[in-house]
Amino acid sequence: MTGGSERGNFVSEWFGYRTYPRVGGGDAAIRIQKSGRCPFLSSAIHEERDCVKSTSSSGVCTINNASNGTRQDWLVCPYRALDPALLEDVVRRLFGATVSQPVRVAPAPTLTRAVTREEILEQVGNRELVVVYLQNKLGGEISVNATDRSPEMSFDTTFVELAPAGDGGVGLGRFGVLEVQTMDFHGSYRQAVQNLNDSLRLHGPGFAGVLRENARWLSERIEGPNIANVFKRTFYQMMLKFQLGVHPRSVGTSLAVPQAVWDSWQPHLGLPDLVSCGDGTHALHHPVRHRRRRFGMDSRFRCRRAVRRAPEPDRGQTDHHHQRSVHCALRAGGRAEPSVLRRWIRRRRCCGHSSAIVRVVAGIGCVTPAAWLAT
Repeated sequence: MTGGSERGNFVSEWFGYRTYPRVGGGDAAIRIQKSGRCPFLSSAIHEERDCVKSTSSSGVCTINNASNGTRQDWLVCPYRALDPALLEDVVRRLFGATVSQPVRVAPAPTLTRAVTREEILEQVGNRELVVVYLQNKLGGEISVNATDRSPEMSFDTTFVELAPAGDGGVGLGRFGVLEVQTMDFHGSYRQAVQNLNDSLRLHGPGFAGVLRENARWLSERIEGPNIANVFKRTFYQMMLKFQLGVHPRSVGTSLAVPQAVWDSWQPHLGLPDLVSCGDGTHALHHPVRHRRRRFGMDSRFRCRRAVRRAPEPDRGQTDHHHQRSVHCALRAGGRAEPSVLRRWIRRRRCCGHSSAIVRVVAGIGCVTPAAWLAT
């Protein structure tokens, strides 16, 4: 989303509805904004969920900024990326689903519902691809322990395949990881959020019209994006997570990068040449080898619409384009993949509100190999 002639950094989506450069949503938007509901979490699990952000940033999904030379929306809340089309697209590519193969991507908390369990049993029995995913507020993040050569790390989204097992049961199959890159902004959203709440309270049905005439309320005390810090932090972590993705029982790691973030990284990446592979993915052109090298999938996207493809670096291309190779010990002894699944199973057993998930999985006939639970 581009547009707007004012200088500054503006809250451009609030509780999922546009506030800049245009204001939209009507009565539906006002109901959501007054209730404090997160439309993306609510849609994912088909029940009402409040925004989980702090009071000072409540409801802020994106910030509109012109740092890249044109106005763009920058993602500041990872739950804004809970888009069914994006999740299914990533799952299809990571798990190698064909265009015609039915795919179900379900948040882990929905397994507590009997109807969901019955549907999943039928779909798994029909050899459809069924993948459960976990996030911080949707069953809990999955993490990997620190070692003497690698730090502890957690994953934004962990996908776990539910596959057919003996006696008509369901077993845990392959796993994958999706990381969504948000942007940090200097300053604070507190005053802009207060302005929005005050305007909504005072003007009610006239909120949209008043906001159109007072766009400055959306930018008060919000400063520019912290591009360099996010880039440095992201690429260190992603080298480790991409390395985890090469384990034979893993389908890989995908990094979803909003278009604005991708554009801001170009000077840090050496403005790499992207060559279309014709299937929605891109490759980096290697200037020394003078040939295209295809190496995986990444997603860059605009918050409003289509998923677009950008490169996911493997270690060789990262050596070339970033002049640094990061080595890690995640796969020491071939135990990386089992440790991820063990953590998922153990967390479901011991985390209070989430413990029902493992009981539900067991209830639909989940067969868990003993090796995955071994210490």
